[in-house]
Amino acid sequence: AGQEIVKAAQWAASDWNLSGQDEGHELVIVPFYDNNDVEQAKTVAQQIVDDGRFIGVVGHELSRTSEVAGPIYASAGIPVITPSATGDAVTATNPWYFRTVFDNTTQGEGIAAYSRTVLNAPAAIIVSSQDPYGVSLRNGFVSAYKPNGTIQADIVINDDPATLDAQLAVAAAQINKIAKPGPIVLAGLNPELGGIATKLTGAAAKSTLVGSDALSEAKFYLSMRAAGVDEVNRAINATPIVRGQLTGAGTSFYNQFEGVHGYHPGWMAATTYDAVDAFAHSISRTEVAASTQSLEQDRVAVRDVLALARTPETAIPVLTGPLYFNDTRSAVKPVAFVSGRIEANGTFDIEPAPLQLAPYSQSAGMTLEQAIAAGRVVAFNNQVFTIQRIVMVGMNFNQVGELDLASQSFSADFFVWFRYEGGAQLPFTPEFTNAVDPGLELGDPQKLSQSFGQTYALYRVSSDFKGQFAFNDFPFDTQQLPIVLQPSDAPSSQVSFVVDAAVLSEQQEQRLASGVNPAESIDRIPNWQASAVDYFTASIGTTASMGDPTAVVGTTGITYSEFVGDVAIGRDIPSFLTKNLLPLLLLVSVSYIALWLPFKESGARISFGTAGILTGAVMLSTVTNSLPQVDYTVAIEWAYYAFIFLSGCSVLVSMVGRQLVDRRQLAGARALERSSRIAYPIAVAAVAFGYWLAFH
Repeated sequence: AGQEIVKAAQWAASDWNLSGQDEGHELVIVPFYDNNDVEQAKTVAQQIVDDGRFIGVVGHELSRTSEVAGPIYASAGIPVITPSATGDAVTATNPWYFRTVFDNTTQGEGIAAYSRTVLNAPAAIIVSSQDPYGVSLRNGFVSAYKPNGTIQADIVINDDPATLDAQLAVAAAQINKIAKPGPIVLAGLNPELGGIATKLTGAAAKSTLVGSDALSEAKFYLSMRAAGVDEVNRAINATPIVRGQLTGAGTSFYNQFEGVHGYHPGWMAATTYDAVDAFAHSISRTEVAASTQSLEQDRVAVRDVLALARTPETAIPVLTGPLYFNDTRSAVKPVAFVSGRIEANGTFDIEPAPLQLAPYSQSAGMTLEQAIAAGRVVAFNNQVFTIQRIVMVGMNFNQVGELDLASQSFSADFFVWFRYEGGAQLPFTPEFTNAVDPGLELGDPQKLSQSFGQTYALYRVSSDFKGQFAFNDFPFDTQQLPIVLQPSDAPSSQVSFVVDAAVLSEQQEQRLASGVNPAESIDRIPNWQASAVDYFTASIGTTASMGDPTAVVGTTGITYSEFVGDVAIGRDIPSFLTKNLLPLLLLVSVSYIALWLPFKESGARISFGTAGILTGAVMLSTVTNSLPQVDYTVAIEWAYYAFIFLSGCSVLVSMVGRQLVDRRQLAGARALERSSRIAYPIAVAAVAFGYWLAFH
């Protein structure tokens, strides 16, 4: 985790420096390591203070190390942002400490709300560790859950790895005596806490394990599987970031990180990137001099910018969305939940839990009371949440074809599938927003099955779709052929699309192979070649109140989740150039031959040049005839404009040369003749080289 934090921080700084948003200041990351040791954390904090170069600190990783380092930074006036420490005391009384995650009170309340409303558990069990992380998380959960249900057991253990297994055995024995045990909440840092599942018997063996954010990584689930627990799918964990729900830059960062480092990064990668982003934007919003003489004032200025980010309107734009803080300088984030999933073939992945609690949004045509009665909305501790369904979506193209550039449309045949909690009926009305036929429907499912309480529905679709093509680089352009799917009757607070891990793990060779015949390509477009297929989620809508007098700041507006399957295609450049540019090259050669005629035959020379201008104009019209009307110049046009310009120059040279000959200025005529014969091929070569630089 520590290495992941360092890599993400350096990545974020590099992205910021390349963005050019603050050219006056280069952001540099210098890593320090405390090895999650309290005494080492104090030493490292003092080293950073004594160094005298740093405007801010990203860290520490754990709550216990952050707590002891915090006063040292505060005394030196250095702002700190932790991307991972959720213990309340880290930021509660330290005005110099911020975090890009929720605090443990918020997390405990979120786990309590989820256990009582989504899991519908009137009773629960809490097993917590003695460290600051476990204590504050336990307090947050108990204080929120007690007014709404029964705490059947409140078990405290220490985090000593040497005795953990024995302590879990004692805890499990206590739980096994409970007649109807509810969910077992695990509040601790050690992923081996999942081992308690192997010691549960009877009714307790069927209890759902609900872990904290520190347990939302693969180690927790894999330790359960290695211990012989098959029902890993029953365990869910809190988390500040659900990777599958990220859009835009967040999705791009995770995909690129995985491509470079070869593994799926955890949620701390995103919150670390957010922390660096927050510092970068804070620096750019102040008049930072970035010198040792002004360092004290610079640090205060940066801290003040962070402290002002208290509402969505004053939020700092970061990777995962607008960042703003509550009264204790914790990020205002909902508590999300993830679950481990083992497929029948043994593959394992972590994905969003099928049901989430989202900030309340009004259901169409329903009052709050009606929405609660319908099960769309729940109330907990004077808070109202919308039940958000996570729908895993996957797609597999069979073929794309019938590309029409003039109408900017194409045909596509593909499989699309959904995995969700519920019955056979989809919990939303699907809409292909870029379908040529606005009434396009999925039809009947090709396959319908259920496992682990989730429904899998597979459909096949074949229709025409609209693209939004850009022809600036024609004919060297790459076009995108998107299939955009949206739940038309459910905003993202109710239904959120997430890309199925099954397609995210595919290599491009697999994605480009036809779903009905893997030996064939999906490409059925003559003179074009499919180069890549990408799948991602996005959102569309507005966050404005739109005149609603009941709107609440930060929860206003309506947005819809989107799933996009996108095929990138490029032209078959060699065949295109052979067909369309070979005649131009022949014309260039003929026009050049005219320069070798004597000036006394200026009529013939001028005829060659004039014919070249007219022929070039006709050829240009023919080449671009397949394009729709565009109000910009495409790449290929510049080549024809260059030829027409050269033809015009050859006409001018012929006219000037004839006048020089008539005036008996033969030396000037010969010089003009030589220079034109040299300049013409140089100009042609320069144009060709320019195209090579731009599009090779």
